[in-house]
Amino acid sequence: MKLHIITRVVLLTVLLTAVTAGAGRDPVDDFQKAHARMADALRNADVDELVSCYTEDARLSFPLRPDIIGRDEIRRQMEYVLGLGVRGFRIEEDDLFVGEDVIVQSGVCIFFNETGQEFSRSRFMTVWRKSAGRWRIHRDFVT
Repeated sequence: MKLHIITRVVLLTVLLTAVTAGAGRDPVDDFQKAHARMADALRNADVDELVSCYTEDARLSFPLRPDIIGRDEIRRQMEYVLGLGVRGFRIEEDDLFVGEDVIVQSGVCIFFNETGQEFSRSRFMTVWRKSAGRWRIHRDFVT
């Protein structure tokens, strides 16, 4: 099944979530927990949790389409993705840069439908930023 670029972007953004990071905690550990939390939200079709993964001014960018900007637009996209039946993902990570208040991740994301069949795959680069004590997606670029 061929998917539009916007659908791939939306699917990719679904995979990324935030976790409360306590003082003295390993940011990579919190980042890995963020992915587990996102998997739960996606499996449970929890749009509120999916939207909370983004900064207020998050931007999702993809080729030849208008950017998706802010939580209101992200909410509409998450509702659309959930309506498609997407309920899982797997990351094949190429690179992970960890800074004090930023994480940049790149690789391939593979999405699965309710029956576990592959639905879509996309290359991505995502910029995470600490916001209100949580890792949240600030910028997401998908091809």
